[in-house]
Order: sequence, then C-alpha cells, then structure tokens
Amino acid sequence: MVKKIIGIIFVVGVILIIVLSIREGITNNPRRILNRLIEKGGLAKSKGLVPKDLIFKEGEGLNFSVKYMWIIPMGDADIELKELMNYQGHKVYHLVAKVETSKFISKFFNASARVESYMDTQKLHSLRYKEETYIPDHEPEIKDITYDQKNLVMELRGVKRKILPDTQDPISALFYIRTQEFESGKAFTINIITKEENYELRAEVLKRDVVSTSSGEVGLWVVDSSVRRWDRSSHHGATFTIWFTDDERKLPILIKIKTKVGPVSARLVDVR
Repeated sequence: MVKKIIGIIFVVGVILIIVLSIREGITNNPRRILNRLIEKGGLAKSKGLVPKDLIFKEGEGLNFSVKYMWIIPMGDADIELKELMNYQGHKVYHLVAKVETSKFISKFFNASARVESYMDTQKLHSLRYKEETYIPDHEPEIKDITYDQKNLVMELRGVKRKILPDTQDPISALFYIRTQEFESGKAFTINIITKEENYELRAEVLKRDVVSTSSGEVGLWVVDSSVRRWDRSSHHGATFTIWFTDDERKLPILIKIKTKVGPVSARLVDVR
C-alpha cells in the first residue's frame, strides 16, 4: 500500500511538473509577453512601440518575474533609472535595481538586495557600483566599488585593481547593450568586473524575429551572450539569450540564463 501511495505521488508530481512547464513555456512566449505589456499600457499601441526620445528616460522602471527551472518562482527584480545626476564631475544615469524573494521561496530562505549603478551618460561606462544584500538576523553585506576609468583602476574596500577600458558593472552592461545598433550576425564585447578578475561578456545578435500582436507586428532582436575570463583561461559558467524590442528603447522582454545549477528566466511583466 505504501509503495502504491508513493507511486501515485510520484506520477502526480511528474504530471504537475509537465503541466507547469507547458504553461510557463506558453507564458514565456514573446508574443504573449508583448500583448500583456500592451494591455497594461507599458508599450504604445500605435506608431511604433515608443517615441525615440524616451530611451533611458528618467523614471523608467522595468519589473521582471524571475523563475528557476522555468517554473519555480524565485522572486521579482525591479530596475529603475531613478534620475540624471552629477557624480564627481560627470553626468550619470543613476540606475537602481531591487530584488526580493518570492513568497514561496521566503518560506525556506528570505533575502533582498539593492544594487546601484552610476553610468556615465557620455562614455556609457560605469563609475560606481554599490550592492547591498539583506538576510534576516544577519548583518547587511555591502559592496561599494568605484571605477577610475581614466587611470583604469577600480577600488573595493581599500584594495585597488587594474581594469580594462570602458569597464561595466552588471546593471550598466544591460543598459549599454540597449544603446547598440543591432543587425544579424553582429558581435561585440563588454568588459565587466565586480570582484578580483576582469571578465569579458561577448554578445552576438542571432536574428530579428517579427511577432504579431494586438497592436500589429513588432520586431524582436534575439541576442546570445556568454561571460568568460578576460584572459580566456576559463568560462564563467553562464550563457544568456535575451529578446529585445526592435525600437529605440530596446526593451529586454525576456532573459533566459543557463547556469551550472540549472536554467533561470526573467520575464518583463511591467514597464513604467
């Protein structure tokens, strides 16, 4: 009897996983993502998705739903361009990202994080990166990095390290990609560092898809990218596929990440 009950539970579990995977596969369809954003008013319904002058507009907010193995809700990530401001004599985009674990995950592990990036509006590289991680009953973990792009030096907790020209942090890198002119087959590299080693993010534009939505046809660029050490001695272990809207803003509507511990997806659910 016990074996029979265990067998039934196993079968039900497998069926549930299959159903959830199919449902999430449908939800992560770019067409459905675009239609939901259009219904919410996050994307314009005529004359293209957005006017040209709205790229990197102050107050822009992108809210993502993050899931592990495509089906397990990990939490929400919100990225906002808070303001244009002056930082050490430079005009910068002040980018703020907030991440919180979902209610489901919080039952087992509760955490939140706030990340700030100060991105030079002219050179489009990072000048400062601050990361704060909060776990209940623990002291906050804070990492504050400054980038001296002129002298190619970064400083973290009083320790200085050499960096490569136009180094980015993880948040500014995403915004930098959005400034690029896309065409099929085009590849470009981005220098990134937040710890001890310099890394190279290599991105390649695979193709341009055309998706039919309730607002008409919308173009989407599909970009593949991977991260590895700058000296190419080893791979970072993560590859990304990102779908960007083919308009001036190049909104990242879907990000799929393959890591050593399993796949993760981030779906754009709201645009402010």
